[in-house]
Parts: sequence; C-alpha cells; structure tokens
Amino acid sequence: KLSALRYVEVTARQRNPIAEPGTVFRGHEFHYSRLEEELLPGRGSNVRLTYDVRGRKAEERLLEGYSINNVLASYIHLHFGSNPTLAGNFVKTCIGWSANRLRRPRQRPTEPCPFETEEKTHG
Repeated sequence: KLSALRYVEVTARQRNPIAEPGTVFRGHEFHYSRLEEELLPGRGSNVRLTYDVRGRKAEERLLEGYSINNVLASYIHLHFGSNPTLAGNFVKTCIGWSANRLRRPRQRPTEPCPFETEEKTHG
C-alpha cells in the first residue's frame, strides 16, 4: 500500500552531508514502506533527524532525514535544482571524507577471513 506520495519542502535542522542548518530545498516523497517505531532515532542510537519536512498543503512539519557520520538516508527524493548548493556540498563532503580516509593507515582485520581459512583447509 502506498504510504506517501507528495511534493515537500525541506529545511535542514542540523548539518548533514548536503546542507547546513537553515538550508531550504524541495523534493518529493514516494514510498510504500514505513519505519518501525523501535527503529527511529533517539532510542539508544547515534542517528540524528536532520530535516523538517512540510507538504505543499501546509501540513504540520515532520522530522525526517536520518544522518550518522557521513551517511544521510531519507524518503525524500531531492530536486537538486531547487537549491544548487546541495550538489556542491555533497562533493565537498565526498572530497573531505576521501582526504581523511587517505591519511589514515589501512587497518587489517585481526581475524582471518573465513573463506580464506576454508580454502586453505580444503585446498
């Protein structure tokens, strides 16, 4: 069953990979699923709700935009043309993440891969 189909206006509440607080942009919501209440942020989770979302018919604002570290997940399909700074912010986030990743030494797992162990045992 269709859970949501509507155009929305989004305001960033917190800094996230594409927007600073107060940034406004538009998109649409189209989905069949719903989040289960026990999976929502704030229940012992580091996930933050980063968006205020309002429909075109001035419905009440809903909290949305699930963010943790450099990950942003949302039911909103963004229209990047509604605010061109979003694309630039996303690219800056990617470059920053990549630069940080290159500076850190690669960590090797302490346990052997089970497939490697299997091959050595059977091969």
